[in-house]
Amino acid sequence: MTYPENLPLVIAFIPLALCSIAATAIIAERALVFARLRRPRAVVERLAARSSDALAPAELEAAAAKGGFCSAAIAALAAHSGRAKPLRDEAATIALAECAAPLTARLNGLATIAALAPMLGLLGTVTGMMFAFQAMESHAGPVEPAVIAGGLWQAMITTAAGLIIAVPCLIAHAFFRSAARARIARAERLLSRFSLALETGGEHP
Repeated sequence: MTYPENLPLVIAFIPLALCSIAATAIIAERALVFARLRRPRAVVERLAARSSDALAPAELEAAAAKGGFCSAAIAALAAHSGRAKPLRDEAATIALAECAAPLTARLNGLATIAALAPMLGLLGTVTGMMFAFQAMESHAGPVEPAVIAGGLWQAMITTAAGLIIAVPCLIAHAFFRSAARARIARAERLLSRFSLALETGGEHP
């Protein structure tokens, strides 16, 4: 039984093309999210530096409006300013987790594509080699190198395509994950300083 010569390419490249489109969409969407991400203003940073001074809840509420992506967490801290520090910090942690969720969204999908694309390329490689050997079997007379080369060429190009998709996905995943962690860590430090500053004169109740 004979098959179209380019069937291995079709088998491998359809899912590879879908992976490429999905990866491009995720990377573009993540880049847009981080480009629109608002950082805390300098006045908020200066206010947070007063961790050894008393901080009025009204000052914290005013800072929440300028707190960038962690504004909701600062507002939660201000709303629980009269509570004990552990409860206040817990409320801020929960609010920050909700604020940070959009930063890490879809990164698992990007990692999945990075792992899946080489496997799909390998599928094309195996399929191409199978078709190359099938062509050798059905060929009458001495086997010419060109008969084998066609299948091997198809096998190699699908592997290369899978790697071409996977490498940018890995780089983008590492970049966005690092950027998200850096922003979350910065927000955590900001909230910790605010929580300390809410303690009157730096003394804990």
